Amino acid sequence: MATSTALMQKPDVAVVVKLKGRVTAAGVSEAVGFDASKMLDELSADGHVEPVKAGFKITPTGLDVVNEALDAVRRDVGDRQLNEWYGAFCTINADFKATVTDWQLRQAGDTAVLNDHADANYDGAVIARLQVIHASIVALLDQFPPSIRRYRRYRNRLDEALCKLLGGQRQFMASPAVESYHSVWFELHEELIMLCGLTRAGEAEAGRGC
Repeated sequence: MATSTALMQKPDVAVVVKLKGRVTAAGVSEAVGFDASKMLDELSADGHVEPVKAGFKITPTGLDVVNEALDAVRRDVGDRQLNEWYGAFCTINADFKATVTDWQLRQAGDTAVLNDHADANYDGAVIARLQVIHASIVALLDQFPPSIRRYRRYRNRLDEALCKLLGGQRQFMASPAVESYHSVWFELHEELIMLCGLTRAGEAEAGRGC
């Protein structure tokens, strides 16, 4: 059983490396929810990932592993269901983008200024909006079957970021320096784009970027 589990998890590790571009073993482990160090070493020995400064990146042969993993999800779920999920995500994403913008900027008369977070009531209202969005994205992720574990893992990561934000750590809304809500959301969006066979450039042009 352990071997079977490992065989199923290794493609998840490869996809995360592809998604992040250059990533440390700790970064991969955080994304997949288990210690991925051994699997990274195995993927490296097979030539599917390669060590770079401070981490790993995918290789051309590793892209085959990624594509096979994505194909397996498409077969398991079906294109119609994937498109429905992605459409639902895009609807939620529009609200999320507006919420993050309002967290970073606030209106001062007719002018948008940087939010200095001095107004606790303003920040509290924005966070309340995020909590509504969080409930919507959790409901969507709960529809994903257990066979695509990596996507369901995003629920835990978003929960953790929201918990820290509610605890007063403002950087967990949108800072790229931590596992913030926006950072995790961006990765989820990237995964869904990749899974649906779309491109980031095309989605940005269509107004569906993060």
